[in-house]
Amino acid sequence: MQKSIAIAIPVLLGSLGRIPLGILADRFGGRIVFSLVMLFSIIQTFADFQLVYVLTGGGPANATQLFATYAYQIGVGTGLLSQGAAISLAMFPFLLIVVVVQLLYIRRVEVH
Repeated sequence: MQKSIAIAIPVLLGSLGRIPLGILADRFGGRIVFSLVMLFSIIQTFADFQLVYVLTGGGPANATQLFATYAYQIGVGTGLLSQGAAISLAMFPFLLIVVVVQLLYIRRVEVH
């Protein structure tokens, strides 16, 4: 029973998410909606802390480290808060570039 619920919930949420995204795609165009969804997915992936930390705690021999879990491990685990903050801020330039590129692409698509 628990396994079937764990499998069914993402399928249902994905199916329910298609309805508003389809409406937005009809109104604004598929490229714009897809670009925004991709942008938010990238940001969410970088910020995804709880899934990896709760399920694996960094994985076997820290094999599943993300920036967020690594910053937590360094900052809170060892008490070096300044290094943990520096690691978490290292994501900012990359995410800023991704956001700017996506927004320029969306603006270019809207003009044409």
